[in-house]
Amino acid sequence: MSESHDPLRSLFQQAAATGQSRAQAAPVSTITRRGRRAHRNLLAAVAVGVALVVGGAGVGVAALVGRHPSGSVPATPPSPSSSSSLLPSHPQGTTTTAPPPSPLPTTTPPAGISPSRTGPPPTPTRTTTGVPTTTPPRSQTAGSSPTGAPPH
Repeated sequence: MSESHDPLRSLFQQAAATGQSRAQAAPVSTITRRGRRAHRNLLAAVAVGVALVVGGAGVGVAALVGRHPSGSVPATPPSPSSSSSLLPSHPQGTTTTAPPPSPLPTTTPPAGISPSRTGPPPTPTRTTTGVPTTTPPRSQTAGSSPTGAPPH
């Protein structure tokens, strides 16, 4: 069968010629509207992504900041005058008093240890004069080994 006499091929060519004659470019205003809509959608997607990242970071920071060690206590106990103002008023002029606040447990470091220092106590060493002195321990950073060898 010869390709020039193929009826299906000739029908496709005729349809292509008809489509080309009827085709025309879209108006500029339509193309502009489509472009602006796509740009708005892109900006909205970026804004949502940024909001999610910022919100997630805020939640993470709040979770880290909101943690309190179990031994933490307020710097000063609440004053009785502020707690008595929060009590509900009773009818007929009667009032009740709140129980006194319980004493808060306090922790003090053992004698000779400063609360601002962390780590082991200093080790006594001897100098050439024979007078013992103390040297602070070597501070270890995260990832360093106690032997001073680099981490692997």
